[in-house]
Amino acid sequence: MTNIIQTLLCGVCLALVILSSSLPADEKPVDTKTEEISEAAQKQFELGNSAMERDEFEAAIEHFEEAVKAEPENGELHHALGVAYMANRNANAGWYHFRMAVRYAPENEAAVMDFLRTWKFLDNGGLFSVGTSADTIMKTLGKPDQFEQNGIQSRAIYGFMSINMINQQIFSILDLRNLPQGGLRSEDGLAFSLPEGWRVAYRILSFEQGNTEFTKGEETIQNWTELFSSQRFIGIDEEQAAKTMLGKIKDSLNSSFNDVEFKVIEESPDDVLFFWKIAETNEHPSQYEIVRIVKGKSDLHRIAYTRKSDQKDEENIKLWTETLRSAKLMPAEELRQYQQQAALESQALQAIRSQVQKQEEYLHEGNIEELKKFFLPEKQNEITAELLKKIDSKNFSIDEEAMVKRVELIEEDDTRKALIFNTKDEQVLTLIEKDNTWYATELWFTKLSGKQ
Repeated sequence: MTNIIQTLLCGVCLALVILSSSLPADEKPVDTKTEEISEAAQKQFELGNSAMERDEFEAAIEHFEEAVKAEPENGELHHALGVAYMANRNANAGWYHFRMAVRYAPENEAAVMDFLRTWKFLDNGGLFSVGTSADTIMKTLGKPDQFEQNGIQSRAIYGFMSINMINQQIFSILDLRNLPQGGLRSEDGLAFSLPEGWRVAYRILSFEQGNTEFTKGEETIQNWTELFSSQRFIGIDEEQAAKTMLGKIKDSLNSSFNDVEFKVIEESPDDVLFFWKIAETNEHPSQYEIVRIVKGKSDLHRIAYTRKSDQKDEENIKLWTETLRSAKLMPAEELRQYQQQAALESQALQAIRSQVQKQEEYLHEGNIEELKKFFLPEKQNEITAELLKKIDSKNFSIDEEAMVKRVELIEEDDTRKALIFNTKDEQVLTLIEKDNTWYATELWFTKLSGKQ
């Protein structure tokens, strides 16, 4: 069967507001069908093509609907129907049939392209950013083709894309095409630590590579001035060493832009650190980037800091050069433990800052009973009205972020402790965790006031 339909995907009609009830879903993944098309379906398909050529989209939809009824598991027919719906500005139905097309006929390049165009349109709008709620996904994309739940983890599959969620929020996107039977496995990865204020904004994985993007503060992956990227190129050939990729990136920049500034900072066959800068063009803002590429056992790892700016900030470049340089290649299990520890310390940092802020409020109010709740029992009796008067608690003031700049978690005698360091990297406080609550081991405010 020859498909002569021109893809008429229009950006205007891709503002999907799809009702879950309007898009049916199968309970299990669909097998690809290779049967010959029936005579009835072929006739309706040809009539639909003729109507499309005359721009009679509603007539085309009627013919393609009849073809799909005759051959409901034919991906090419679903694709034709999806294109007709899109041409008629019915994005809801078009999206559904694109999904069915790639599930029944994953080898159909035109269907895959239209599916990905729709997905990319939504992606550019931020729908698949880390943290998007499951409710938003369902309201926009409709009922998934497949849904799985395992405790706090779940995933919704649309076509060949899996939206993986934790606590009903997007954690990552996975392209299910060409995945190995045993799943994706990594032998190692780069462990790095970002300055405070950075967060994961986007995470996607396929059989070829994984990509995690970090943004600063309230910036998003769609609208950023600073970006940190972590990439894993999976199964790179031995000859594709870090130095080889360095050369390819340099050649690509020089062929695409004028007046490229390029500097190699450190270089070995399997580990390179370099800087590049380009000026603004009609298609691209001025920006500079610091990049490190490291060859692992079977994969190539890239981390990079990018900033949109027409001026070089030497202090900023120095900071990020050192951040990239300090990243360490670790075995996968060690890296997993490192990341878990970093996540716990980040959570503890925010919780302890919040506690310190509340303690400062109670000091100002002279609320002794509430203040006591943040300290170990043996220290609570020391908190008295006389002590608060002595330290002039009503005028007591601190900078919580400066005081609680870094948290180091340790296990000691089956007890988890949090060591608190300030901006000068001086330890200013120790807390002990009991029943998921942190308790201070000393009256830190007396030390800071100098009234011990």
